[in-house]
Amino acid sequence: MNGRLFDGVRRALDPNAAVISYDLRAHGDLRDCPAPTIEKLGKDLAEIVDAMQLDGAVLVGWSMGAMIVWDAMSEPKIADRVAGVVSIDMSPRITNDRDWALGLADGRRPESTLKALDDMRNDWRGVTERFVPRIFAPENVERLRPLIASITAEAGALNGAAMADLWESMAVQDFRRTLRQIETPMLAMHGADSPLYPIATGRFIARTAPKAELSVFQKSGHAPHLEEPERFAATLIGFIHRLERPLEATKSIARSVH
Repeated sequence: MNGRLFDGVRRALDPNAAVISYDLRAHGDLRDCPAPTIEKLGKDLAEIVDAMQLDGAVLVGWSMGAMIVWDAMSEPKIADRVAGVVSIDMSPRITNDRDWALGLADGRRPESTLKALDDMRNDWRGVTERFVPRIFAPENVERLRPLIASITAEAGALNGAAMADLWESMAVQDFRRTLRQIETPMLAMHGADSPLYPIATGRFIARTAPKAELSVFQKSGHAPHLEEPERFAATLIGFIHRLERPLEATKSIARSVH
């Protein structure tokens, strides 16, 4: 995906906050960058927060972007600059086993998760055509048809080999312990009709991170910011206003990554 998918959030937040969004390596306008890993993307985010000397930042990560945010938050010097964390429809571990059933909703285990790599490398455009419409709640697909077509075209133009490498990096991540160590206020946003992760995953985040809460979007699938944009923006603004640490509009950041 790319940072432009948060343009609606940007418009809703202004002038409440200074908003910075960007494309990840191998995504959007950076599609020609070498294949990254979750760890490298986490370091990129940490470097941006540090280089811009952001203070009172609110980091917002959609899906894979939440993993990137959680990774960056493992660095104390970055965590000290962050006032709040928001994850959008994501699990701290996407693969399942006999002790973990809150990864991908289809019950996918590590071997089947990695098996998808061949399809991504050999037919990436076909993968995007099948996958993108499925991230939305079925009731929203027809209404969002033009957006889905645009996202499918943009995603399909990316390098499938790079996307497969990144998927492989995602498949081995486990942020359950990291969540327990993040003392920053956190909001887990989940779509009630998400085809990827069950609501129970959001509940796990809310009870595992010390200062986390859950917000469920009843009319959304995997992308509440695109399916219920007005409610999403209002919920995000409400979270910012509830933060214990005061946010100055000129120093705050609602960060969108995916």
